[in-house]
Amino acid sequence: PQSSGPGTPAPGWPAAQPQATGWTNTAPGAPPAGPSHNRRKLFIIAGAVVIALVAAFVVVPRFTGGAGGGDLSASETVTAYLEALSSGDAEKALSYSKSEPANADLLTNDILAQQIAKMPISDIRILDDGEELAGIGMGSVKVAVKFGEQLSDSTVRLSKVEETWKIDDAINKIDITSPSAADETLTIFGKEFKKGESFYVFPGFVDAGSSNEYIDVAAESPLLAGAVVYFRPTYTLNDKGADAVSATMADAFAVCEKSNLLDPPGCPVKLNNYRALDGTVTWGKADLSQLSASELSPYDMTVRVTGNVTIPVSYQLRDGGTDSGTAESIVFNTVDVTTSPPTIGR
Repeated sequence: PQSSGPGTPAPGWPAAQPQATGWTNTAPGAPPAGPSHNRRKLFIIAGAVVIALVAAFVVVPRFTGGAGGGDLSASETVTAYLEALSSGDAEKALSYSKSEPANADLLTNDILAQQIAKMPISDIRILDDGEELAGIGMGSVKVAVKFGEQLSDSTVRLSKVEETWKIDDAINKIDITSPSAADETLTIFGKEFKKGESFYVFPGFVDAGSSNEYIDVAAESPLLAGAVVYFRPTYTLNDKGADAVSATMADAFAVCEKSNLLDPPGCPVKLNNYRALDGTVTWGKADLSQLSASELSPYDMTVRVTGNVTIPVSYQLRDGGTDSGTAESIVFNTVDVTTSPPTIGR
C-alpha cells in the first residue's frame, strides 16, 4: 500500500518504531491499529482450527473403550467374562460374546451351576493385555485361569463391535463329525443330540453320558479352547453291560438244556458222536468260565466274545448202551448291545 503522506505509515500497519508495550501505533497523525480487528482475525483462525480438529475426530474412528458398558478394556472384558462364569451368571457371560449361538439350550444358569460345581473358576490372571492391535479393533489377551484344579493358559481373541470389546469365542461349539453308532447315543448334561447336530457350552466341565444303559462315556472338558474345540468321547462297556453280555451268552447255552437232540435249535454247540442216539441226549449246564469279552466297538456297538465252552452230556448209544462225556465249543461270537437285552450275532 502507498503512504498517505510524508512520514505517515499506511493505515492498519505499525509505525516504523513500534512501542514495546501494546498493539497501538503512537506515531503522530497515524490512525489506531485496531486491536479488536486483529483479535477477531485470531478468533476466526482459532475457530477454524477447532472445527477442523472436530471434523477429523468425527471422520477417523477411535478404537478405544471397552465391553459391557462400553468402557472396559480388552483385558477387563476377559476378566469380567470369567467372573460372570465363576458367579454362575449365564446371561451376563453371554453379553460379552461377539456372536449369538445357534441354540442356547445348555447356556443357562442351571447348566452353568453344574459346571462350576464340578470345576470352580478361580485365580484369574491377565498375562498380556493384548491391545497392540486395538487401533484396528482387534485384541488378543493372554490369560491364566483355573477350572477346578486344571490350569488353562490361553489366548482369548476379541473384536470391537460398535466401540465395545466382544470375545470372539466366548462359547464352545462342539461338533460330532462322522459319528459312530456310539456317538449317536451321546448325551450332554442329559440332552440327546441328533446326527450332525452341534451343541454349545460355556468353557468348563462337560457332563458327557450315553442314552444306552450299557455304556459309560468319558471326555475331556473343553476349557478356553478358542476357534477349534476338540471333543473326543470314549465309550466303554459298564458293569451293567458286562453282566448283560454274560447273561446273553448264558441264556444262549441254556437253550441246549431244554433239548434232547444232538443239535438243539438255537444252541451254540452240537454233539458230534455218531454212536449217540438222537433224541436221548441230556444236556447239562455249560461252563462259561473260559469266555472273555473284548472292549466295546464304538462303530457298531458290539462286543466280541471268545473262548472255550464245555457242557456235560449223557446219551443212549445206538447199540443199546449209555454213555456220557462233554460237548465242547470254541466260541467266536459278537454280542450287539444296541438292544436290551443284548443279542448274539451270527
